[in-house]
Amino acid sequence: MKPFVFLIEAGLRSFADEKLFAGKSAREKAELWAAETQDSCGTDCIKTPVSLPSLLKHMCGQLSARNADTAVLAFADCPFLNAALTAEMLDLHKKYRAEYTFADGYPYGFTPEIIDAGTLKILLKLAESKEDFTQGDVKPDSLFSLIKTDINSFEIETLIAPRDYRYLRLNFSCSSKRDTLACRRLFNLLPDCTEAALLCEKARSTAEIQRTLPAFYNIQICSSEGGESMYEPAVTTSALPASMELASFNTLLKKISDFSDDAVISLSFLGEPLRHPDFVLFAEAVASYKNLSLLIETDGQNLDEQTAVRIQKAFSAHRPGSGVDAPVNWIVKLDACDEQTYKTVRKKGSLEAAEKTAALLKTLFPGAVYPQMVRMKANEHQLEAFFRRWKAEGELIIQKYDYISGLLEDLRPADLSPAVRTPCWHIKRDMCILADGSVPRCKTAVFFSEPSYGNVFTEELETVWARGAEKLKEQLQGLYTGTCEKSDEYYTFNF
Repeated sequence: MKPFVFLIEAGLRSFADEKLFAGKSAREKAELWAAETQDSCGTDCIKTPVSLPSLLKHMCGQLSARNADTAVLAFADCPFLNAALTAEMLDLHKKYRAEYTFADGYPYGFTPEIIDAGTLKILLKLAESKEDFTQGDVKPDSLFSLIKTDINSFEIETLIAPRDYRYLRLNFSCSSKRDTLACRRLFNLLPDCTEAALLCEKARSTAEIQRTLPAFYNIQICSSEGGESMYEPAVTTSALPASMELASFNTLLKKISDFSDDAVISLSFLGEPLRHPDFVLFAEAVASYKNLSLLIETDGQNLDEQTAVRIQKAFSAHRPGSGVDAPVNWIVKLDACDEQTYKTVRKKGSLEAAEKTAALLKTLFPGAVYPQMVRMKANEHQLEAFFRRWKAEGELIIQKYDYISGLLEDLRPADLSPAVRTPCWHIKRDMCILADGSVPRCKTAVFFSEPSYGNVFTEELETVWARGAEKLKEQLQGLYTGTCEKSDEYYTFNF
């Protein structure tokens, strides 16, 4: 077997060239890995952005020119690409005469993908036949996403990690500020380590690696009136202003951009954002930052077409994308399939108005609108009908009911929590911000009047964010205290 390495260097962010690893950058570390790849006959560093079909065509030509029979593919912003794991994968690929070999269970950034030369030609024809793969530049998941469209047609081998680390959702590439920080912290803890197992275990047990920078900012711009649905109680334990000032929000966005670089901004924390008189200005403010995306969760009762069109235009020049990668995503709270059940779950508004809002948004934001049902005993009988109705039109969300650590009656039709408790995702990656700028640990902390971590209007984000680290350290040690002990929101994951 004669492998040839392809390193994709096109489109890498500046983080890939920061010399954070004993004087070397992620790009340089990846190039060293390529040079160490077992029996490799060379490396091709692809510096020009390419679509997947263009990449596959180029790879076919390069392998043919070098009389190589195997392609090894990776992105050059991964400083922890592991030569030993790559050698194991090449041995598997050869032993079982595989067409495609990948590793499963390791964090992203430790292993490449391996493809047989003949399979590349088949994949090229497959990619050219599917419009979704002819547009846009290659991403780390592009190749496997293509293979999954006809997965039974390929002989696939998998290198299985000794322990499954996928649940941590770690990304050891220098593709974003937060992932670069995780890479740097892991390297600083084990600077001379080349054993993947030790690196993975260190990442699994270290709060500073799992909790880098906020990725999801859940912001309250309009206070809840309370009692609007069975799962949205009134906040009676805190004297909050009716709404956030636009000037304060603009200052906050600048802080977020400087601190996190990229993030999802939700305007729907504990309140209906469309009731804010300046709602559209808040949305337009987010659109002015190319690395920030917007999430709007609404009951769909107060959106007019003019406002929706204005937001669509504000984001039209934003970065392209669809689904969760779209610059703006909408969640429309429907919760039912008929008016009677809707009135049982939601005390205000009508299902007809909410469905009209969903239909309007789908025409303006294709692939980025999610009709939502919060699953509970009151509407469980309509779950299948709701799923079938909205799945036929695209994506949807079935959200679990949150009884807020015992504040509400437990109306869950089923307990979906994992068999083994894990540290809370929201502590790792979310920052909740109330209308007065105060930062609770999470939604539950607001209802139980727990002390906040600080105030983003009067303090730096870094200072406020750092105060939440101790809670994650406790949970990594298996300590779940206070309202966290009763919570079952810990395994849910926001955009």
